[in-house]
Amino acid sequence: MTAPELRDDLISILKKLELPTSVKVDLAKATAAVSHDKKAGAGAIHAIVVNEIGTFEQKDMTLDELSERLKMVVEA
Repeated sequence: MTAPELRDDLISILKKLELPTSVKVDLAKATAAVSHDKKAGAGAIHAIVVNEIGTFEQKDMTLDELSERLKMVVEA
């Protein structure tokens, strides 16, 4: 996952390389599956977030926060 500020730059690069910029999945099923991941616990999941190129942070996200982030890459 990337910070929203970085997202547009990354999408531009991926398009130039003719790589996918979105996925077709059922958002509810994906969120439910993630809730059973070994990194999930107490209603949160450990996620890696890239805030700027060359850096990252581990962030605990609620399933609702994760779902909101996933909406940015899931095709309707």
